[in-house]
Amino acid sequence: MAASVFGPGSRDRREKLIGWMRVALEIGRHTRCRRAAYGSVILDAGGRVVSTGFNGKPRGSCNDEVCYRADLPRGAGGVKRKCCLHSEQNALIFGNFSEYQGGTMIVSGQPCEDCALLIMQSGVATLVVLEDDRPRDGLAVLAEYGADLEVIELTRAEVEGKSCSPREESALELIR
Repeated sequence: MAASVFGPGSRDRREKLIGWMRVALEIGRHTRCRRAAYGSVILDAGGRVVSTGFNGKPRGSCNDEVCYRADLPRGAGGVKRKCCLHSEQNALIFGNFSEYQGGTMIVSGQPCEDCALLIMQSGVATLVVLEDDRPRDGLAVLAEYGADLEVIELTRAEVEGKSCSPREESALELIR
């Protein structure tokens, strides 16, 4: 796994990623899940949005109001009842594989092990995640498999304390 090292001009890059993380958080608010809200944004190599996703039940599900994991604590290791698709999965499903090659995936949390493998296989070059209280199993899988992927972890303080650029603010207005 590539180290998240920022060279010259990196402050500007990090500021842009913080803005896109705010967009991912806003997209996550569209979920109907009462337990967790995650959003993902995929940018192509040129920085254009090519896909988004949030966690939730599969299309056509008749039980949106039921959460099979409602009584489990967040990050309940070892207990993995499949009750919804993750934001990373939805973003990859609804995107075009050729468009996100060499691009960036922004996820408003830590990917699980399954999503980490999908991200590794997807062809994105950079993964941006937000710190949270979930286990870091997905990031450990990326390291274990030697993923050729730059991983950048943003803190909540960074994301909550920054203002958006006019372009990112426009994106937020469109999805609100």
